[in-house]
Amino acid sequence: MATTVCSVLGLLCGVLSLTFNVISIATPHWLWTRGQTNFDVGIFWHCDLDENYCGDMESLGRFINPRDIVWFRTVQAAFVIAVVGSLLGAIMSFLSHIKFFESSGTYKTLTIVNIMTMSVELVSLVLFGLDYTDMFGVDGHIVALNWSFHLAITSTCFTFLAVVFHAMEASRAADLIINMQKRLTVWSTPYTLFIDQDP
Repeated sequence: MATTVCSVLGLLCGVLSLTFNVISIATPHWLWTRGQTNFDVGIFWHCDLDENYCGDMESLGRFINPRDIVWFRTVQAAFVIAVVGSLLGAIMSFLSHIKFFESSGTYKTLTIVNIMTMSVELVSLVLFGLDYTDMFGVDGHIVALNWSFHLAITSTCFTFLAVVFHAMEASRAADLIINMQKRLTVWSTPYTLFIDQDP
């Protein structure tokens, strides 16, 4: 029963992580900049509040330091990899939960996928969080992190919980397999009631 609980909780955390990542990547609210021009900036979308326009990052040079464009593209690429990892983790977790995969290493593989996803997402968030004032604080703009960035942090926390639950599931599955192997070994070896004794 505890094994099923860990599987369900791991699946739930994986789905929540994917949901929060999708919302975070689709919204222009990673930070807001206020100054001569007012923008809400996301990882792939921005909104020009003065012109009531929202679009993708084709005009990235208008509100970011030119020397930081490559840095920002690196953050974008890392976060896309994290979202793909979240999707892969959620799909694998669902398939494992419905017993589509019956391999003993399924939850170990799932744990590794979640650890890699969490690591890449942490890198993207740290890179953005450490450099957002330099990237977007052009011409004396005031910048501040917004709710989509915090939603991505929440997603990372749920990925961590998924790692914990899937690792627990992998450990219990390994213990169960070891116990079954011991029982099969005992049942398959000839049993003797008497042992040889010296006369």
